[in-house]
Formats: sequence, C-alpha cells, structure tokens
Amino acid sequence: MIIDVKCPCGKKFIANEDLAGQTITCIRCNRELVVPAPAAPRQPADGAAAVPESADETTSVVASARDSMYWFFLLFFIPLLVLLAEPNPPSIKKRIERSVSPEQWPALEKKIDSRRYTLDQIINELPNKRVKGSFLPRSTSWHWAFAAVGAVVFWSLVVSCFPPGVTEPRYLVYVGVATGTVGICLFLTAHLLPFLAIFVQMCMVRAEDPDSDFLVVFAGFTFGVGMLEEACKLLPVIWYYYRHHTITWRLACLWGLASGAGFGISEGIVYSEQFYNGVETAPIYIVRFASCVALHAIWTGSAGIALASNQELWQEWLRGHYQGDLYKVGHEARIESKETAAVQYTLLAMAVLRVIAVPMFLHGLYDAALTRELHFLALLTAGLSFAWLAWQIESCRRLERPKAELEQEAA
Repeated sequence: MIIDVKCPCGKKFIANEDLAGQTITCIRCNRELVVPAPAAPRQPADGAAAVPESADETTSVVASARDSMYWFFLLFFIPLLVLLAEPNPPSIKKRIERSVSPEQWPALEKKIDSRRYTLDQIINELPNKRVKGSFLPRSTSWHWAFAAVGAVVFWSLVVSCFPPGVTEPRYLVYVGVATGTVGICLFLTAHLLPFLAIFVQMCMVRAEDPDSDFLVVFAGFTFGVGMLEEACKLLPVIWYYYRHHTITWRLACLWGLASGAGFGISEGIVYSEQFYNGVETAPIYIVRFASCVALHAIWTGSAGIALASNQELWQEWLRGHYQGDLYKVGHEARIESKETAAVQYTLLAMAVLRVIAVPMFLHGLYDAALTRELHFLALLTAGLSFAWLAWQIESCRRLERPKAELEQEAA
C-alpha cells in the first residue's frame, strides 16, 4: 500500500507502507518527516462503490444474480457462428467481375491486378458505384447508426453486469468514448514511432504473406496487433489504478468491458468506411458491430481482472515510479534519475505484459485463424476467450464467498 506524505514546505511524497513509523528526509528543505501509518481505505472519486461495512452487505453482493449477467455475451457470438458456418463467399475480385459487363471486365481487371488503384477508385467505375449484392452504397452514413445501436446495447449489458454501485454508469460511457477516440489515436500514433513501426511492419508483412507458416502468421498478429491493441484498451484501467493505487476486480472488469466495447465500435466504423460500404453484404455488419465488439470487450475485461488480481506487481511499479522522490532509510544518496526511469519502465512493461499476455495471444490467434480461413479455430478461440473471462470472474467470486459456505459445498 502507498502512503501519502506531505512536508510543511509543500513537497509531497509517496512512501511504501513498510516505511510507516520511520523517518525520511525532505529533498527540498532537508526536514525530517515521520511516515504515518496507512490510512483506512478511502471512497474512490471516480464512481467506485463503497466497501460494504457488514457481512450481510457482502453476502448480498456476492449472491447477486447480476454477477452472472456476463453470460449474455455469448449471444453475440451467434452471428459469427452463422457467418463462418456458411460456405466461403466469392472473393471481392470475383464479385466485381459479376458487377460489370464482359466488355468492361478486362480493363478493370488490369487496374485491380496493378494494385495502383484504391478500392474507392475501382468502385467508382462500377454501376451505381457499388459491388453487386452489397448491403450499403459506398457513400453512406448508415454504419454510424449501427455503431450507435451497438453502443446502446453494449452499454446496457455492461451496466447490468454485477450489482449496482460498483461504478457509476456515466463513467462507463466516458471510458468507452475515451478508448474509441483517444485510445484509437494512441494506437495509430504508436505505429509512427520508428522502432515500433519497423517491428509492426515486419510482423504484418510476414503475417499477410500467403506462403508464411501459420505459426509465423500467429506471431505476427499477436505482437503486431494483439499486444498493441490490448495495451491501448487497458489504459483507462491503468489510469484508474495509478490514481487510486487500488482497484476492485469488479470495477476493473466493468471498465475493461466498456473500454473494449468502445474500441470495437470505433474499429467497426473505420472498417465499414474503408472496406465494407459498397462491397460487403449485411451479415458482415452484424458480425463487426456485435461479435467483434463482444470479443474486444471480453479481452479487455479479462485483462482488467488480471490487473486487479496482480496488484502486488503494480505496487512494485508505483514504488519504482516514485523512488526518485524519496531517500531510502539508511541511504544518503538518491538513485540517479536515468536509473530510476529504467527501473520504472521495466516494471511497467513487466506488469502490462503479465496482465495482457493471455488476451493478446487469443487476439492474435483469432486474427490468424480468420486470415487463413480456419473457421473452426476462430470459433474455438472466441469460445476460449469467453471461458478465460468466465474462469476469472468465478474464481474471484469464489474467493469472496464465506469459508463455511465453501466447506459445506465441498462436503
């Protein structure tokens, strides 16, 4: 646990709880300060619920049927199951060929094969500026309506998960909007960093190469897409923990679900504008704004619970982050700032990787399976993703149950 210490000169410190009762020296005025005992847990300011004060309240929280509402996320996999169970549809090139006359096709085929023309330029040469059988025209805003419906549906489901009071519903809106806008921008900006851009490009080139081995494709999507996306989606939960130094597993899960849903809906808007409008049929929109959003929510909700379950590791990061502002007992010199920064970022990377490891591998496996048209593996990965979330939630609930109840159940 982290303890706040304030010097009369105005300098603020954060000390580890094992320094309680010991003396530290202010780095500004050299005044000696006694680290106070840890304070009682405070009410978080960002909508987290108060800790129940009686056993009856705790039991009512644990026994609430709303702890099982997350099972409704399975319903969103039905469109994915229906779509992948159908025979493989014709390629886009074949559908474009069916959209034009035999006289127009040779010239259009050369443009497609040259790869010097964008999809917009190709579609503009088609009758009605759309591929035959497409659900929406190229120039449309209807996909925003799908996004709005998806946002309302997922917000209603996330709010229904867990008993009331875990967090305020409006904060779930803030989290989803923040990840769907700022989070997406950070994800795209990360691809512009020189070293990271080269790394991602290498991963994706190998992943999209049809001659690459499946394990290479899996590794490319895992480290080129899954790792970065899962880290960006988890940022709201990390921010909350950084601010309050503690987080309950229910709150971390809800914020993760909202963050993942916001990212998935924003991604659906981008995909619709760039790849679907004027090209794809209706089922792909349902899958994108239902199944894919649910998967993003499940992955980030799982990562949120993992963060809450590994708070000791995050405490190590907080200690490393504030180490440069404190004199350790028995030491006369501070750690150099560069060494402090190295320790801080190393601990942060370890903490993030430990939390997002499972979701990022599931994410990479799902994308790799779809790329290679391994539909059964993609569905299996979606099921494993939900199973990972369910196992974590039920494990946390079990830890909350009274010991007598567990013994009676075992007997």
